[in-house]
Amino acid sequence: MPTLFVLLKLGSPTAPNHAPHRTRSSRAGGRIGHGTLDIRTIKMGVRRKQHADITSAIVMAVLAVFVVSCAHPNPSAATKVTRETLRVQLPAGTTGVDVYWPSAATQAPMVIVAHGFSRCRHNMSGWGQHLAQEGFVAVVPDLPTRSDHARNGRFLSELRAYLLDDESWREHIDPARVGLLGFSAGGLSSLLSAAHSPGLAIWVGLDPVDRDGLGVKAATMVQSRAVVLTAEPSACNAHGNARDMISALPRHEHFKVAGAVHVDAEWPTSWLAELVCGRSTDERRAEFQARATQALKEAFALPPAGEPSRQRSFSTRIAEHSGPCDLRATQSLAYRCGSPGFRRRVIP
Repeated sequence: MPTLFVLLKLGSPTAPNHAPHRTRSSRAGGRIGHGTLDIRTIKMGVRRKQHADITSAIVMAVLAVFVVSCAHPNPSAATKVTRETLRVQLPAGTTGVDVYWPSAATQAPMVIVAHGFSRCRHNMSGWGQHLAQEGFVAVVPDLPTRSDHARNGRFLSELRAYLLDDESWREHIDPARVGLLGFSAGGLSSLLSAAHSPGLAIWVGLDPVDRDGLGVKAATMVQSRAVVLTAEPSACNAHGNARDMISALPRHEHFKVAGAVHVDAEWPTSWLAELVCGRSTDERRAEFQARATQALKEAFALPPAGEPSRQRSFSTRIAEHSGPCDLRATQSLAYRCGSPGFRRRVIP
């Protein structure tokens, strides 16, 4: 907020307490009739108007930035994705949930996406739309608590069960193909859920962080395939403390995105998060997208873009991942939040 104060201070008018309404000039050729504003008064009024316009523009810009950091992207007709907003009440909490699914009428794999600490579901809305475009049903909830990771983990498990048991969602979701994906503290919460989900196909951690050893303990119990993508160590990812969780996972693949900052894995992020964690880039975010999408498609036996469906062994997949990232693994890397078009249906 100090930045906002400085901007407003710089844009504030500094007019005197009062100004004459009428004046006379005794200069030759410059006499102005009584009741008419002189040139200085007119200029002063113009300056005040300019200062007021500048101040208003600064305030609106700053407010817009704060709103955008946790706002829905703009709708667009170009994508074939449906989003439905639910309000779910579960034992672990009551929150809002956005469900994105592709236009195809067939059942699709479901991926539950968990946001980071002190964030909201809209900060992972880019992932929701992207995954739906790639053929998944993407479920993006607001986690019920900021820092009770165990409770957030229970909520994710309950949400999974709720959607799979709901008859209205059976036409969209394939119950045999379910995965979890979480960013930062959401990576920890989703890992805690994965530890108690024996039928889970895959857990994907996007630069996850651990707290009080919860993740290390849970990692030993995860039975599904686990794929972890990490950024460079920094204060924002607890200096890379996911390394201990990764070591404890029985079956895992780990990819370090060279040069990435923590919020490269958040989509969309905000300027305030970048101010704290470093500037994100489209290139690094694209690598997180490509690797995560490829891992999910392999776990659900879906073909990468432009390839026929085929089963591949776990050892073969590890060998393939040893090379540079294959950006062809996803169809919509050029997509960004705010692209025009997708339909929204709201259930009260």
